[in-house]
Parts: sequence; C-alpha cells; structure tokens
Amino acid sequence: MHLVAKSGEAAASMLSKQIEGSSPAGDRSAYDPLMSANFSIWSNALRSFGLEMMAEDAPCPLCYKTEMESKCTDPECLKQTGDDWIGFAADEQLNFCRAQGWVSEPS
Repeated sequence: MHLVAKSGEAAASMLSKQIEGSSPAGDRSAYDPLMSANFSIWSNALRSFGLEMMAEDAPCPLCYKTEMESKCTDPECLKQTGDDWIGFAADEQLNFCRAQGWVSEPS
C-alpha cells in the first residue's frame, strides 16, 4: 500500500506526469500500481471485446469477462473470469515494482 496514491488528486498528478512524459520511466513519483492495474484490466477488455467497451453504457469489464466465459461453448475458451484478470493485473504490477526495487522479493 505504500506505493498507492493517498488521494485521487495524487493519483491524477501521477497520471499527468506519465502522459506528459515529464517523468522518466521508472520514476516512483509518477507510478501508482492500483491505477496501472486498472489500465491493464481495461487493456485486456479492449483487446478481448473491442471498442464497444468504450461506450457510455458499457458493462463492467470484469463482470462481462466472467459472463462471456460462462457462456462459451468453444473448447478453445480460456475459461478465465474477471477475478483472474484482477490477479494477472496485480501480479504484473508486483513484478514491475520488484524489478524497480520498490518491493522486496519474498523471503
């Protein structure tokens, strides 16, 4: 939790630094793992379901993923749920933070 922005304003400031490119890659002051995990989930949703996920009345991407997988009859379906996407996004951020030296490896 020490890496997560303490307020919405702080998260917005971090995001602005990233968008503007005013912060070098790997700069801790411009990185919020919770926001990055959110972007990872939305990226998965856009890749999986297309631009319809950007519609004003689009469903929650995690709920939609779970719903679509539960209806899939194709044997090639991955059978992953929205909960799996949360886990993947969290693991991705944790690995990034470890690579940056911001979080230690488990002992």
